[in-house]
Amino acid sequence: TSGGDGVARRFFWYNTSFRRWMTHIKGGLERRFANEAEYIDYFAEARRRVPAERFFEWDMSRHSMEDLCKFLDITEHPACAQVGPLPKGTNLLYVEREEPLVTLALLPLYLVLHWANYRIVGRMLGLCCCCCRRSRDREGTRAKVE
Repeated sequence: TSGGDGVARRFFWYNTSFRRWMTHIKGGLERRFANEAEYIDYFAEARRRVPAERFFEWDMSRHSMEDLCKFLDITEHPACAQVGPLPKGTNLLYVEREEPLVTLALLPLYLVLHWANYRIVGRMLGLCCCCCRRSRDREGTRAKVE
């Protein structure tokens, strides 16, 4: 295979398989839940099994780094001094930021696909407008004949 083909295949594999599965596996969610009740029961069981002093349920809107550091008994880390909720990060183009070389390699493909979409949509709109004009012209000529 050529270098570009390998990069495209790696990018596709990373985004369709590896990233999604590893997010679940590393997050402790290896199993799939059949329904919402099963999902809720799973975490209720975790709450029941883990002692209260060792269990911390994180809420992004309520908790701060200070709360997390207190729970983990960490005092010397600079992030522990941060008071208030965590700042919101940008969730824009995160894949492109994580894999910039792959993005650059695929840029010509993206540009060609955008150009093709532009051409296809333009042709389809042109056909619709053309058909509308023809039917309107036919109705106009019929009205003149009558």
